[in-house]
Amino acid sequence: MNPKFLFAFVLLVTLSVAHAIRLEKRGTKFTGCADEKVSKQVSTLEITLSPDPFKPKQNVKFTVSGKTKIDIKDEDGFVFINFFNKKNEERGFNFIPIPQTKAGDSFKVSEEVQVPASKEDMATLTVKVFNYHSDVDKTLLACAKAKY
Repeated sequence: MNPKFLFAFVLLVTLSVAHAIRLEKRGTKFTGCADEKVSKQVSTLEITLSPDPFKPKQNVKFTVSGKTKIDIKDEDGFVFINFFNKKNEERGFNFIPIPQTKAGDSFKVSEEVQVPASKEDMATLTVKVFNYHSDVDKTLLACAKAKY
């Protein structure tokens, strides 16, 4: 085979692969919140976003589900969704009430949330599940964080 054609072929394949990697859409990857005191009373916290990935000013449907190890009374459980900028300043806040759920059962809530107006305000996304026993007593049951 002619070396010029071989070189051209290798160059074309390399450029095609590089272009394909750039076009690949990356979804949101959540990890645990190592810096938070989490009681771990919710196992298998699952978060799905639609669309994913999302853009500034876009409405995104959050679906959060998990299996609780404790009873969550009606109007005591909440999912909090927060966006933070690079300075860790809160730039967006939403909460979704969790219906009454018995220990060992699963909950699932969905809500459409508007994403902050700029990419600078979307450095970190946190999803936290709280159980409020009173105005001053609350337990962080689960936490997940994604960096952008």
